[in-house]
Amino acid sequence: MGILKIEGALKNWEREKFVNVLDDATGRTYYGGHQRWLLEEGISKFFSDRSCGITAVTNILIYMAQNNSEKANLIDKTVDNQWFANKKGIIKADYSAFQKRIYNNILPAVWGIPTINTLAFRVQKFALERGVTLKTIKYYGIWSEESVKAFIIKGLNHDSPVLLLTWNSEIPDLKLHWVTVTCLFESETGTKMVTSNWGNMQSFDFSKWVNDRSLHRGLVYFE
Repeated sequence: MGILKIEGALKNWEREKFVNVLDDATGRTYYGGHQRWLLEEGISKFFSDRSCGITAVTNILIYMAQNNSEKANLIDKTVDNQWFANKKGIIKADYSAFQKRIYNNILPAVWGIPTINTLAFRVQKFALERGVTLKTIKYYGIWSEESVKAFIIKGLNHDSPVLLLTWNSEIPDLKLHWVTVTCLFESETGTKMVTSNWGNMQSFDFSKWVNDRSLHRGLVYFE
């Protein structure tokens, strides 16, 4: 990826260290989950296509449970299989079943999950039901490269994945979409943000995203 300097990153942001999902049928590994796996859980294509926020939430809950002992109960080991015993990663079927459980709690509307507040409230409610209190940290500052970058860096260096929401964008893979940010780094061509997107590790031009015109964008992480 041509990293010159890491500005902020999760402790386990790298490939096969983040939410490493294993497809035991094909041998493929994924960098976080994929919303269309919900099709295999009986969710219609219409609503699975509107569940990017569900996948982003699933990613962060699993990451926090696996990397913070105080939040381990976000995953009910008696229900969600013995994930912690498998050091290589999470079996895709287990991830998919947990994602379905998140879906049933958050329930995207016909327009998906359109705001930070909607998502944050439902994530906190899900966590409380499992005995975990999560504090929501939302971005409220001036929309500038410097302040947005500082917010993302603070979240990542706190070892909290940052959720990024974009309505309209000139970047096709971020349009009307939620992604999970895991690292922010400097490259020869500027600042890049590493994300979990559609089960892949995908990097985007940070400056282009920040300076792009959009009706609504938002950032949130949980402590």
